Amino acid sequence: MASDDIGKDSPFEEPTESEKDLTSWIIDHTERWRDHRDANYIDLWEEYERIFRGQWAAEDKQRESERSRIISPASQQAVETRHAEIMEAIFGQGEFFDIQDDVMDVNGNPFDVEQIKVQLHEDFKRDKIKKSIDQIELMAEIYGTGIGWVLGT
Repeated sequence: MASDDIGKDSPFEEPTESEKDLTSWIIDHTERWRDHRDANYIDLWEEYERIFRGQWAAEDKQRESERSRIISPASQQAVETRHAEIMEAIFGQGEFFDIQDDVMDVNGNPFDVEQIKVQLHEDFKRDKIKKSIDQIELMAEIYGTGIGWVLGT
């Protein structure tokens, strides 16, 4: 088990002004892109989700004479197959990240890379990172864009 002392009393606890500026810039851009998406593509996104979920809607009819309400599972199957292949590529080998010690310690302070790696694995497990990546990748398959939120503690 990794020590809970990693990061204590570090200069990384309180964000600097440049980090606050970067955060503000990112949030501004993501909100503008979300507004652009909602204004121009939300109907298509909702259609893609209905097709994936197998939900019929009158606005998805191709012709006025169309009476069938059958939704073919082929789209859902294709999305899920591709999703499974990508998840296998990411997580199939066990550990999905690695840290190598480059022995370039700052000010002669030897960081224990193995301890940091173990702490990251524990944090990722606690925060259910694999599940989040799974959901982000599925949304990327359905909508063509995978976006996830990174929240601070």
